[in-house]
Amino acid sequence: MHLAEYVPFGWLSMKAFMPATSIGFLASLVFSLAYAASDEVHQSFVPGREMSLMDWVADAVGILISSYVCYIKTFKHKVS
Repeated sequence: MHLAEYVPFGWLSMKAFMPATSIGFLASLVFSLAYAASDEVHQSFVPGREMSLMDWVADAVGILISSYVCYIKTFKHKVS
């Protein structure tokens, strides 16, 4: 579930930051990973929910998948 939710989130984050440079790419990546971490912390305050490192890892994998695809699409056009 987490992976499926954070793939589109990572993609939208990349589009929002428009990472035409490696700094923009890294800023988007850091923002997305920090948001996923804050979401896990928030869950610890909700009754019946708990914070989980493995959930954050699943979020991070989703973000990294979409970031990788976006990175390839963005920087492949610059090289060609």
